[in-house]
Amino acid sequence: PQEALMVGDDWEADIVGSRALGMHAVYVERHGHAAPDGPSIEHLEGLLDLLPANGPDQGARQAT
Repeated sequence: PQEALMVGDDWEADIVGSRALGMHAVYVERHGHAAPDGPSIEHLEGLLDLLPANGPDQGARQAT
């Protein structure tokens, strides 16, 4: 689970649930609802800014 990334727009089911399993999670903001905490994106293209720049050993960049 530590190597997986869940991307979802249902806070409880997608984000809280995957974090409980030890997964990383990114919330997709739909209809103006921002994430209470953690990384979030407005569009799937925003995932590119969160993924490792040069492969998995480089670490993920944090969303701002």
